[in-house]
This record gives sequence, C-alpha cells and structure tokens, in this order.
Amino acid sequence: MEEVVKTIAKVLRRDSGKISPDDSLQALGVGSSIVLEILRSSLERKYQKRVTPLTLNMRVREIIDLIEGEQQPVPAVPLSSGFETQSPRTVSFGLGVGIDIEEVDSLPNISDLREHPFYTATFSSEELATAILKPEPKVHLCGIFCAKEALRKSSPALLTLRFSEILTFHEEGRPRVTTSFSNLNNSFRFELSISHTSHYATAVVIALRI
Repeated sequence: MEEVVKTIAKVLRRDSGKISPDDSLQALGVGSSIVLEILRSSLERKYQKRVTPLTLNMRVREIIDLIEGEQQPVPAVPLSSGFETQSPRTVSFGLGVGIDIEEVDSLPNISDLREHPFYTATFSSEELATAILKPEPKVHLCGIFCAKEALRKSSPALLTLRFSEILTFHEEGRPRVTTSFSNLNNSFRFELSISHTSHYATAVVIALRI
C-alpha cells in the first residue's frame, strides 16, 4: 500500500505522509483529465497492470485495490492503428455530444515525447510522429487529447475506452476520430472539431448512432 501511495504522491507532487487512503483525487488537487491519465499510465508502467480509467472522485483506497487486486497485465505492445474485430461494450441509441477543454501546460514537459509513459500510453505512434513535426507539439497533442476525451464523453458506450483505443487522423483536410473496435465504428458516425490557443485546447465530438 505504501508503494502505491508513494507513486501517487510522486505524480501529484505531494508529501506521501500527508495522503490518506480516504482522500479523493480531486481533494489531492487533481483537476483535469490529463493529470488522471498521467497518473494511470504511471501506475501501469510501474506495476505492469492494466488500470481502469480513473475519476476525480476516486479515492486513494480504491486505486490501491486496483493495483493490489487481480488486474489484466499491460500488453507488451501498445495498440496501434489496427482495428480489433470485437468489443464487449454495448452500444446505446441516439445522438450524443462530448466536449472537453484542457490546459496545454498540463501535459508533461519532456524532450522526447516517445520516451514518456503518458505520451506512449495515450497517443499512437502516428499521432506522436505527426506532433513532433509541428511547431508546437504539445499544443497539437493537447487538441488530440481533447478529441479523445470528448469522444469518451459522447456516449455511455464509449466512456470506458482507453485513450490508446481512440485514434485520430486527417481526411481531406479535416480532423477525424475513430476507435479500435469495428463494432463501435459500425454503430456510430463521429464528427470532430478541434480548436486551440497557445494555452488551451478544446474539442467537440458528435456521436451519431447509425
């Protein structure tokens, strides 16, 4: 338990001795989806376990249970742009809208984006390669992060998708977003809009049930 608390404290830059198992992540100062994903990817890398998406109201005790309980191992090779043929998720009906906004400075600062667990767990190799060629890679990736989070928010059927299971690309000059699961892609049509300044990025995803 102490090691998990130390990992959380290191990511959140807090004194591990002042973290209680009953503290929620929000109470510990987590205020964005980016920080949640940084923490999740750090836990997966350290403990080599597949950690479910974290939430702001999740308590430290629950994270300890996730790590110390039976979890699936993290795949040795991250998911790429290839598509899986099946998914256990059910599909809801109708039209949904997801919106996300993030601060660019919330992304980790590192010289090589391909060497940080957050970036490699969140973005595909193609997404990272494209970002590296941009004048402001972090701004570009912040927009992609918003797109992925907005897609997750657009339907209950998509909420538990991992960021590595959501893929962005450009088609005819327009940003597009899809998933790694053919059944979801056959059930939804996604429309994506991304916008950013030098400090913030935002994205809107419309998920239309086909």
